[in-house]
Amino acid sequence: MRHLVFTNTVVSRPDTEPSTSLPPGRTSPDLGDLVSSQDEFDENVGQQSVVVVDWMARWCRKCIYLKPKLTKMLKEEFPGIPVVFIDVNAVPGTLVYDQGIRKMPTITIYKDGQKVREHIAAEGGLKAVTAIREMIKEYVDKEGGEGA
Repeated sequence: MRHLVFTNTVVSRPDTEPSTSLPPGRTSPDLGDLVSSQDEFDENVGQQSVVVVDWMARWCRKCIYLKPKLTKMLKEEFPGIPVVFIDVNAVPGTLVYDQGIRKMPTITIYKDGQKVREHIAAEGGLKAVTAIREMIKEYVDKEGGEGA
């Protein structure tokens, strides 16, 4: 019989901030700037006419794999559309819940602060990037070339 041991379980008291520390010897990937509050979300999403949001988690291997590929694809193919990355474990749970995010990575398109498209990147690697590209292209084509 195998026993699972969770060494990174963190219990925090209500009067302390949650810990994001990892066990000794483990490192968290450097994921760059991530939105970490409701105010940052409102600022980044509400002030852009169109923005792509990648809802991710530091523990999610698909999320970590997808981030640089999504950044590169948007920069090369849709240079007028910014991308925002949100670690679902670093923002208030109400933000994640209110936006209907249930799985990671979830890629959404917002227009004037309202979610207009969503793709859950359950498929691996190239298939995920291709599906996200098609979602963005379909939206841009429908909206008359905005951001392209």
